Amino acid sequence: MPTKRWEIWLPVIRGQDRSWRAGLQRLGLYLLSGLYRIGLAFKNLRWRNPARIVRVSVPVLSVGNLTTGGTGKTPLVQWLCRFLRGRHLRVALLSRGYGAPEQGPNDEALELELSLPDVPHLQDPDRVRMANVAIDELESQCLVLDDGFQHRRLHRDLDIVLIDCTCPFGYGYTLPRGLLREPKPALSRADVLILTRCDQVSQTELQRLEAELSKYRKSSETLIAKTYHAPVGLLDSRGRQRSLEELRKHRLLLFAGIGNPTAFFETVQRVSNADFANATGDIHVAATRRFPDHHNYQREDIQDLREWVERETRRATEAVTKPWLVVTTRKDLVKLDLWQLAGVDLVALEVELQFLSGEKELTQILDSKLMAIRDANPVIPDPAGTD
Repeated sequence: MPTKRWEIWLPVIRGQDRSWRAGLQRLGLYLLSGLYRIGLAFKNLRWRNPARIVRVSVPVLSVGNLTTGGTGKTPLVQWLCRFLRGRHLRVALLSRGYGAPEQGPNDEALELELSLPDVPHLQDPDRVRMANVAIDELESQCLVLDDGFQHRRLHRDLDIVLIDCTCPFGYGYTLPRGLLREPKPALSRADVLILTRCDQVSQTELQRLEAELSKYRKSSETLIAKTYHAPVGLLDSRGRQRSLEELRKHRLLLFAGIGNPTAFFETVQRVSNADFANATGDIHVAATRRFPDHHNYQREDIQDLREWVERETRRATEAVTKPWLVVTTRKDLVKLDLWQLAGVDLVALEVELQFLSGEKELTQILDSKLMAIRDANPVIPDPAGTD
């Protein structure tokens, strides 16, 4: 199973596996990282030539990250698209479509289609071509480039980079030894840095991370915003909404096929008493399962999940009176399109991005950027005075 291969490699990359074999594997991966960095250096030299970069006629705002895996990018993309729609702009979302099945959208596109039905999502590795399609055929007035920090060919007017506080620098190494797509100095290209999952680390760790990021900011004025993912409810594949209070009323089985499943498990476990009315008892997570990022569930995976649910529920003692509930991410739910596993209800945890700091400053940056571009291109609506 892909899950097992993934679980074998993570302890090696993290340094948790201290065996001699894992040490040799880390050495081999480190040498491959050197080759990766050499290729990256040549790539960056190429994009220093402005003639290679394509500028389109509408604003392009990029949301990306420095590491592979989940940094909580989708909730920010949702926030940004809603902000732009609130400024009466016709927005299109462009992405490479990583992990998409043949002739179909990937999990992020399926999820965003549900949450942003008025924002077209175009997927193609050639994002310059898709940008022109969005402008010429859809009459888009602003483009959001999803996972665009390493895509250098399409000019962007604002580069937003997300840093996951729970794994900010990919275990300290570039691919494949670690999870860094680029060395940390690449952050000097970013216009805005957004810390995600700030609620899952201590204040000391957060301050240490801010100090580290300050070394690589484009300037002392570069915004560092702080955010967290706030659970807002549960949703099943039939579109039925359920209260977060259901988490306390059930024994939970969690699984996820995203870049950072541990952060998802922590988000469920850390739902606070403040999220419940008349809350009694604690959230009880009986077991968890991990799948690789963007995992495409096959028939054998679904059967394996059913057997897992059956096995875990049978282990429960007769003293257990709470019913069971299987909880996953929205990205996984849209791919599975199931409402039960082995007779147990399956739901997705819905989350929204919440700012701890920097939201006002970010909206000012966005409005200022849109205003400057509007002055040069009257086709762009005036955002001033809109909600």
